[in-house]
Amino acid sequence: MEKIIYFHVGISKTGSTFLQQRVFPILKNIHYIPTRKYHKIDEEISSIKKGNVLVSREFDRQFEREVDLFARNHKNVIPIIVFRRHDQYLASQYRRFVKNGFKYGIKAIF
Repeated sequence: MEKIIYFHVGISKTGSTFLQQRVFPILKNIHYIPTRKYHKIDEEISSIKKGNVLVSREFDRQFEREVDLFARNHKNVIPIIVFRRHDQYLASQYRRFVKNGFKYGIKAIF
């Protein structure tokens, strides 16, 4: 039976870091490849001969490009995407922008 690759595509401010540090490493019956090994993901996946795989990586602007590239290079991929309530997500992103020096109102983002 061919292995299944679960591809957690983290979107910022949706709990990805918590999942990557506290949940994914303790899952049973799956090979978790941590985000720090993503730069050599093809080698990591190839080295797992038996069992299913969980890959997790957080993306922002490169989200679509990276997901497309991953899907082209691997078979039997099941995506996992966590969303946050839209109002909470936008408020969180705006606070992050302000923290990083953004000096305009929220309407300037749209």
